[in-house]
Amino acid sequence: MKSFSVTRFLFLALTLFVFSTFGYGQGMRAGAIDLAPDSGADIIIESAYSEVPLTGHLPLQVTIENNSGRTRSWDLATTSSVGFNDTRSVHQVTTLTVADGERKVFNLLAPLSEQLSVPHYYNRFVIDLSGYAVRGNRHHLNSLYIPGHAPQPTLVAMSPELAPLNLGKLRTAAPDFAGTSFDLTLMPPDWRAFSGFDQIWMTDNEWRATDAATRLALLDWVAMDGILYICREKDDPRSLPNLGNLIENEPLTRGFGEIRTHPRQDSNLEETSTLAAIREPANSPRKLAKDLHSPSNWPLLDKLNKLKIRTTLFIGFLLLFGIVVGPVNVFVFARGSKRYRLFWTTPVISLGASIFIFALILLQDGVGGQGHQLAIWQYFPHENKAIFQQEQASRTGLLVKRDFSVDVPISLLPIQVDTIGSSTSGSFGVQQRAFSGDWFRSRSIQGHLLRGITNTRSRIEITDSSGNSPSLLSTFPFPLETIFYLDENGHWWRTENLRSGESQTLEESNKSEFDEFLRNFSNQASPVLSGEISRIHYGPGQFFVISNDAGGTWETLSTIDWETHRSFHFGPVIFSHP
Repeated sequence: MKSFSVTRFLFLALTLFVFSTFGYGQGMRAGAIDLAPDSGADIIIESAYSEVPLTGHLPLQVTIENNSGRTRSWDLATTSSVGFNDTRSVHQVTTLTVADGERKVFNLLAPLSEQLSVPHYYNRFVIDLSGYAVRGNRHHLNSLYIPGHAPQPTLVAMSPELAPLNLGKLRTAAPDFAGTSFDLTLMPPDWRAFSGFDQIWMTDNEWRATDAATRLALLDWVAMDGILYICREKDDPRSLPNLGNLIENEPLTRGFGEIRTHPRQDSNLEETSTLAAIREPANSPRKLAKDLHSPSNWPLLDKLNKLKIRTTLFIGFLLLFGIVVGPVNVFVFARGSKRYRLFWTTPVISLGASIFIFALILLQDGVGGQGHQLAIWQYFPHENKAIFQQEQASRTGLLVKRDFSVDVPISLLPIQVDTIGSSTSGSFGVQQRAFSGDWFRSRSIQGHLLRGITNTRSRIEITDSSGNSPSLLSTFPFPLETIFYLDENGHWWRTENLRSGESQTLEESNKSEFDEFLRNFSNQASPVLSGEISRIHYGPGQFFVISNDAGGTWETLSTIDWETHRSFHFGPVIFSHP
């Protein structure tokens, strides 16, 4: 009985500690780091979310105060892993340097491992801190957990004003509800900070109080495919910064996502209508790995040379090697009194076998590899900005270099490929814009999805619309194969082979031609991008373009021969004539 009472007491104490530390409406603390006494330093690590998302990135804020008498540095390593025995993990290491007498705040984005073919949705997340005076360096953060047999949920994040009163009752009413709270003050101005969620819920007051940079990051996240709910009092006439005329029951479309309103009474949300909004088909979940699972008939895969396992040759080689390294080695090369020769004949035979295998792979698969890329771009010319989503499939031979970098901040995700030679397990490194580890492997087939935002002045300008046929000009830095334009009167126009700086007069077209044009492109995409294409919002004053130039895609691993670069671009035209 005494043992049971002590156990129960410890359990209650732990429960109180968890709720007091990780309560709704605030970030989650890894805590004040255990440093040596009288070190003169103080370190606090906080997460913007009360639970680690299942995908995307985790925003971390690290506050360091250094009064140690000299400049100090610490290495903060994050590891996100999934699967049995952590079969898939993503790592990042950041060096934090603080001068003596200074207090610095670092806003970091830790990449999270994707959920691929596991029996449940759960992400193990560990922070390791090393450096001056650090004693207790390892910290585990709690993750959202969803049983694998449950329907794929919509992942929801709620703001500090909404979370305390609503998260608990929504979880009680709907066991499959997957939601957590977040702290806007800990959010960096980067769309990837919100990328682990399908929906973000916040109040109109919080939107107004949020700084302009964070608001723009949220709008970029919406453009990627997020749904932002602004909860406001019914019939509230006040305007909202950056949202123009956002009114009830009329969503504001931005890119692939939407901004919507939802009624609130103070900080309380009506349970039934809130769950209905979360589960609405238009809000269908897109962030978990089921969306990153591609069937083996993915068109980009069909273009790759298939990996061949030469079973007969492999078995024959093993038999020959066994005979040579065994009986031949013992009874021919080191027979009788010359057994000492085994100390050098065995390594020589093994080295020869390794060289043979290396040469065989080199002759059969070559160096580097082949690949194909497909991308969709949406442009916001008045903001000099574009969002892109790119998928790629590659088949590699012998890789002498596996590290690569991309010129802009991106979210890089694996696409699970059900074919021989494909694997999504391994250790993957992310260091800002640099990637290392098992993103690419020798003699392997792999698929990836890149998502990001970049600044650009590429646009389509209407130079003359006074005649029977409009004329347009391209400022894209690469040639465009086919261009469609939907004018303000709902008429379709078309032209071909437009180069940068060149102006062409358009020919009349129709919706059927455009539908076939878009269908042909979509049929080459995996379910990931074809689903995005199906959500494109068409409207007057927009252009739609296809290009086969490498300028329309991002290069990743340079040792792969990317044989095709097909890209689809769309957005509003700019009128440059008087």
